[in-house]
Amino acid sequence: MGELHQLFPELEINANNVSVSIPAISWGREVRPPAFTNLAAIDMHAISTDLNQTSVSAELLSTLSLNIRGKDILIAQEWHFSLPADTKWLLVIAVITFDSNKKQLSKTEKTAGIYLFAKSINN
Repeated sequence: MGELHQLFPELEINANNVSVSIPAISWGREVRPPAFTNLAAIDMHAISTDLNQTSVSAELLSTLSLNIRGKDILIAQEWHFSLPADTKWLLVIAVITFDSNKKQLSKTEKTAGIYLFAKSINN
């Protein structure tokens, strides 16, 4: 099974503006693909929610999509987005989808998810 391994972005919030510093991502180190995989699509999602409510709803704030192929290294980059004024919690998750031109991947090999951070926002 493939995974996104030891990816530690840094988060900075200034007023309602968010900056996420994403470190370099390399094939075989942070991206650990299943055998015979030649491509991975990484989608990072920023979500606003209130985890202290009985019924939790979520609002997608921003998505950053990256593609990486075997032996590639994606350079470090910044991701910027705004927070709605009523945001109580900010969650950032990543979903990685693997693809292979050599074999059909099973459902458990094809997709993996990870949460990158959750932060309470004090308004």
